Amino acid sequence: MTETLAGFFKTNQIILYSTYGQVFFIMGLAIALQSRKHSQLALAGSLWNLSAFGFAHSFHEWGYVFIPIQAEYVPGQIIEFLQWTQLFLLAFSFLFLLNFGLDMVMSAPQQQQKRWLISFALSFAWLAVLLWLILFTNYSQDDIIASGNVAARYILGIPGSLLAAGGLRKQAGLVAEQGLSRIARFFRYAAWPLQVYAVFGGLIGPKSPLLLSRWLNESLMIQAVGIPAPIFRSLTGMALAYFIIRALEVFDLETEQLIDEIQRARLLADDRERIGRELHDGTIQSIYAAGLMLEDANLTITENPQKAQERINYVMDNLNEAIHDIRRYIFDLRDQLSDKPLTEQLEELVQDYRMAVPFEIALTVQGHTPNPLSPLFIQHTLRIVGEALRNIHKHAQATKASVSLTYNKDDLTLLIRDNGIGFDKRPAHIGQGLLNMRERVQLLGGHILIDGRVNEGVHLELTVPYQREYGGQW
Repeated sequence: MTETLAGFFKTNQIILYSTYGQVFFIMGLAIALQSRKHSQLALAGSLWNLSAFGFAHSFHEWGYVFIPIQAEYVPGQIIEFLQWTQLFLLAFSFLFLLNFGLDMVMSAPQQQQKRWLISFALSFAWLAVLLWLILFTNYSQDDIIASGNVAARYILGIPGSLLAAGGLRKQAGLVAEQGLSRIARFFRYAAWPLQVYAVFGGLIGPKSPLLLSRWLNESLMIQAVGIPAPIFRSLTGMALAYFIIRALEVFDLETEQLIDEIQRARLLADDRERIGRELHDGTIQSIYAAGLMLEDANLTITENPQKAQERINYVMDNLNEAIHDIRRYIFDLRDQLSDKPLTEQLEELVQDYRMAVPFEIALTVQGHTPNPLSPLFIQHTLRIVGEALRNIHKHAQATKASVSLTYNKDDLTLLIRDNGIGFDKRPAHIGQGLLNMRERVQLLGGHILIDGRVNEGVHLELTVPYQREYGGQW
């Protein structure tokens, strides 16, 4: 059975090495396409080493297909040059892998000099062995190249594989600390193929006069199990490529978080502009007018005490309204991007408004959210409720209002009602509050319905799907 397997793989050696090279080439290409130069993650600055390892290693393996074919058509000197080029491609590929591992394990900026020193020392050690083989041994050229191949695997390949595996595990811990446990496990999974590769790609190489390779080599493995080492290397390369590509989804999540921050900053700027405009056009002018009325009341208090008292009472009402507006602005400016669930934050918001407005507010919550909602999602929802309650206080002349939150299977529904004066038709002028609500609903991917009738209050219904939240777009 072993001999049959060995014969089969030997007959299909070209296909074997072609596939092996393709696996690592695809890995290098996929990583190169996924790289993010401007990412804040330390991984981003080192990925090019892993990509270069894939490219260089694929070209080395393709040499086992290309060089024998060329040997029938080109002079021997060119074949020798190609064989030496293939050897250096192997060494360079392992050097790239080593540098990737060093960058991951020793990621602190102050350790950069130490990283370069280790990389240089191991590279120099391999070159020293190669020069010793050329200058001080009587090996044939084939034995020298085979020994140089083994030395590259021992000195650069094994440390590079193990360091890269350790670096990926370290990166998994950093990613897990950011709450991305799903991504972190792919980094941990990617470390295992590298450890396996340290055996089949580092320890087991071609047969040569150098060290352990006399007894532990690819030829012995074929005799023992009938399966050549490149098969196992190809499998580890496929696993590594898959897990690394899945792990690099972290860059997409980082981009989404950046978009969230931009949206948050824009909404904050809009809120500040609105609050500044309302303070200038409403509250500040009301306080200024109150001051003028107090001056007039001071002048008329002796001649007409009753008129002065009426003006003072009017000023007190205006000042109470201004105090209410200022408290409302404080609610708006309060940071609502907390880790508390929507239900708890909604209860706090309604309680704040109960203390600030002259009408009753009832709150009901039905069901539970199937998955946690992001802070930005919750902030948009709370701001919509706040805008609705302010509009009720400002325009509805209501004595009662209700807020009802329902968690459905695929979306959540908010119903906000009041018993105020309502309206008989949609007003020609749409206020800033309604525009803010509609903009937030659009960002949430939901829809809003507003219905009002004279003396029957206003009915606001908001429906927001979970799909955008759980699909990773928030």
